[in-house]
Amino acid sequence: MRRSTIAAIAAVSTIAFMQIASAADLPRKAPDYAPPPLPAIYNWTGFYVGGNFGGVWSDGDAERGSFFASTGALDFAGRIANGGFPNFNLNNAGVIAGGQIGYNWQFAPNWMVGLEADINYTGIDETKTVFIPPTGIFIANTYAAQQQLRWLGTVRGRLGYAWDRWLLFATGGLAYGEVRNSLSTIGIPQGAGLPANVSALVTSSDTKVGWTVGGGLEFAFTGNWSAKVEYLYFDLGSENLFLNYSNLVVPSGPTGINYNFDTKGQIARLGVNYRF
Repeated sequence: MRRSTIAAIAAVSTIAFMQIASAADLPRKAPDYAPPPLPAIYNWTGFYVGGNFGGVWSDGDAERGSFFASTGALDFAGRIANGGFPNFNLNNAGVIAGGQIGYNWQFAPNWMVGLEADINYTGIDETKTVFIPPTGIFIANTYAAQQQLRWLGTVRGRLGYAWDRWLLFATGGLAYGEVRNSLSTIGIPQGAGLPANVSALVTSSDTKVGWTVGGGLEFAFTGNWSAKVEYLYFDLGSENLFLNYSNLVVPSGPTGINYNFDTKGQIARLGVNYRF
């Protein structure tokens, strides 16, 4: 009996060992593969503030318009025919620097709309002087025109398309700035009843309002910081100045000449923004 029990135990142990060994030789099931998480797509939505610096090019000019010559006044038509009262090209280049604030909203999922406002100092200050030598009965005369754009601001909408951290955008809206225009002349005309020296000066300084349009490219180099390059064209409209000679003669009516000053130009600049 004892021998039968020992033999049964030995047989069961042998079978169990063989099953364990067989199971160890079976191929193991590979664990389920989980790919690493994809990096999050950059989102441009939110408020931001920043600064900018670049160049500004003025395309301004001052063009002669109509004149009013009354009895006893300076011979405007004669002086114009002999080169007097010239047109002025007031093109100039300077620096522009300032700050901006704005908000972006990204949707659908790559498109972005936003609103941005900026205020900037500009270095536009151009004076052109023209000397007209004596011709016929006309003595030498000097004319001067000046245009200054002291500061410039914009309020613009933005529409962009984003590739993750890259944003290509178009922009446009309101432009405004302080413009100073002036026109002067000094000379010694000949003619009955005219003083020995004739000079006249007219100036204006005002905030002009116009429009701007442009575009640019922006890159988010960290989670909160981005850098951009931007181009804008702006037009602040025109202004008429009347160079009045009535105080120099005793005319029977208005005596003087109109000049039309245009204020427009282009901006190319770099900017940096911090996003909240």
